[in-house]
Amino acid sequence: MRQIRSLRKQGFKVKKIAELVGLTTSTVHRHLEKK
Repeated sequence: MRQIRSLRKQGFKVKKIAELVGLTTSTVHRHLEKK
């Protein structure tokens, strides 16, 4: 799931990241909160 953070660094919106990795936006948010 390191992919999420790298996508976020590239400036993707959370909603877009969720679509790309096939997760819900809340799951993506949770991953971004965890360091």
